[in-house]
Amino acid sequence: MDIDKFLRQYAAEERDFRKVSLRGADLREIDLRGADLRGADLRGANLIEANLLGASLDGVDLSEAHLSGALLSGVGLSRAILKGADITKADLAKTNLRGTNLCKADLSGADLSSADLSGADLSGADLTEAVLSQANLYQAYLVGANLTRAILNQVNLSQADLSGASLKHATLSGANFSLALLVKTNLSRADLSGANLDHANLSQAYLFQANLAKVDLTNTNLSQAELGKVIMPDGTIYD
Repeated sequence: MDIDKFLRQYAAEERDFRKVSLRGADLREIDLRGADLRGADLRGANLIEANLLGASLDGVDLSEAHLSGALLSGVGLSRAILKGADITKADLAKTNLRGTNLCKADLSGADLSSADLSGADLSGADLTEAVLSQANLYQAYLVGANLTRAILNQVNLSQADLSGASLKHATLSGANFSLALLVKTNLSRADLSGANLDHANLSQAYLFQANLAKVDLTNTNLSQAELGKVIMPDGTIYD
């Protein structure tokens, strides 16, 4: 659709834009509150600081799109494609991202607190300093993701695959890692106090100076893990 026509229709209070094609469109700072863009083609579109509150974006293709600083809190983005998208510092709190493809997306500094990312593909994604407290990442795929200094208090990572991911200096207090894969994951200086690691696989993980206070490690696989100067469950330091 021609961008001018799209804007005219929206200004005339048209809201149904399902499966519309706006590939590469310049929509910087646009107000699209309440728009129905389910299944739309927005590949490479410029949506920097756009207001998408209340919009329906399920199944939308936003591959390589620019969404830095966009307002997406509470938006429906389930099964959407955001592969390689720039979503830095965007507001995605309480957003539905179930089954969404975020492979290699840049989410650094984004607010994903209480978001539903169950089954999402975040492989190779950059989540540096992102906020994911109380987010649901059940069965999410985070292989090779960068979560350095991310805040993940009480996050649900049950059955998630974080193999080879970086969680250096991450805050993971009270996180649920039950049955999660953390093979060769870098958890150096991470705060895992009170986390649930029941049947989690941390073989060959790097836990140098990590905080494992009050963590039950009875059923945790720590074979060949690096545990130098780790704060153990009883508060002692393992050297």
